Amino acid sequence: MVLLLGVVSVYSFQFDLTSGKIYSVTDYSKRFLSGLPDYLTVSFFYSDKLSKSFPYKDSILRILNEFQKLSDGKITVLNINPDTPDGKRKAENYGLIPHQIMSVQSSSEIYEVVYSGIVLEYRGQVLTIPIILTPENLEYEFISKVTRLVEPKDYRVVFFNCTGWEDSLFNYAYEVLYNEGIDILFNPANYEETVNCQVLVVFGDTNVSTEQEEIINRWVKDGKKSLFAISPAGIDIAGNWVSRPKEESRFQILFNLFGLSLKNNFVLDYSNVRLALLNKNGTGYDMFNYPFWPRVIPSGNSVILNGLSSIDFFWPGYIETEPNYDLKITPLAETGKLSWLDEITAGTDPYQDFQADQETMGEHLIAVSSENKNSELILVADELFVSNLIESSNGVFNLYFFSQAVQHLLGLDDILSLKKNYLIYNPLIFSGQSEDNSKTIMNIYLCLFLLIPLLIVFIFILVRFYIKKYGK
Repeated sequence: MVLLLGVVSVYSFQFDLTSGKIYSVTDYSKRFLSGLPDYLTVSFFYSDKLSKSFPYKDSILRILNEFQKLSDGKITVLNINPDTPDGKRKAENYGLIPHQIMSVQSSSEIYEVVYSGIVLEYRGQVLTIPIILTPENLEYEFISKVTRLVEPKDYRVVFFNCTGWEDSLFNYAYEVLYNEGIDILFNPANYEETVNCQVLVVFGDTNVSTEQEEIINRWVKDGKKSLFAISPAGIDIAGNWVSRPKEESRFQILFNLFGLSLKNNFVLDYSNVRLALLNKNGTGYDMFNYPFWPRVIPSGNSVILNGLSSIDFFWPGYIETEPNYDLKITPLAETGKLSWLDEITAGTDPYQDFQADQETMGEHLIAVSSENKNSELILVADELFVSNLIESSNGVFNLYFFSQAVQHLLGLDDILSLKKNYLIYNPLIFSGQSEDNSKTIMNIYLCLFLLIPLLIVFIFILVRFYIKKYGK
């Protein structure tokens, strides 16, 4: 029995009781890792000083070792301590960026430099997962990066900024695509320049040249995939947030091909980002419920929404759909039942008293995907949803939503599906159970102590009975 308990203590046994096996390595990853054509070196850096705030080093290492087993010896995992001079030098040579954490020592606060990250080396090429603190999304990050090394492809999108604002307003959007290995072609002069691009992205519709409109129209009508982000009105985001009415979108004829109609109304909702603004007296900051910035909780089944807990929108409109047997329409972001509509001439002053319009109250669609036999179009009724305004709302999930929408259009659903997984590798975890891990381990140990002796006694009695009845 002591031997059995020793085995249980050393080895990890995982029983995934969830219906979707979300705590297990996916079949896709298993096939991919077992089919690696060449050797991959994985260097794992994790400062011990991080363990107090992020005690996940062992869990991450177990997952990496599991990947190593699945690769049939093609993966080598190196656990490098960046707190040593040699480990620090290696981290710096790989380009891992140190970050600071605050710790309390002898009643004083000090800042310590720490490293965390994973370096992947394959056939002379190097990619990094620059910050890895928890096992969350590790399978997605690992497999997506290794895929870029093993199966390099040129992913490229056409990007038109037709909002009238500087391109720098969308720097976060560009960066999140670059981080996924997706290149961007900005404002091509003619259609021929787009020949090596797979997806079109258009923000805004008020500042469109004739040449741009021709390229956009031809792209969609040629059956290529696209993402449009169009607001119902222009907003003076550099001034007092005054709205400028728009006419019907000049791209509405394209949306009609996909059964979508973009409406010129604001959608307001009290499920919103609380806004901190300087009060009218200029003496401090007040918190405002600003329903022009609704927060939506994704609830659809699209892989685009994997891993997202919320999406923030800034003065969005709404979309109506027309049922069509030739189209597959998938809602991506829809408000709750307490949202309402307002005219685009409505005042957007955050200091005003807002009154919900009972007649228009209900669910309103803000983002949607529509597919026909040859193509797909994603429409978002907010051209600012990945602008620098996300700094005010802390809308990091907006960037994930945008990135995953583009990756979906690029045909990377298998990779995106990994974001549903929550790999956990600790001894004796029964994934999918609500009990705390330590309680689970204790309960199993208790069962072993109780059941094994009882089993031995039962076998002993059974043998004695057999001998007594039938003899030797």
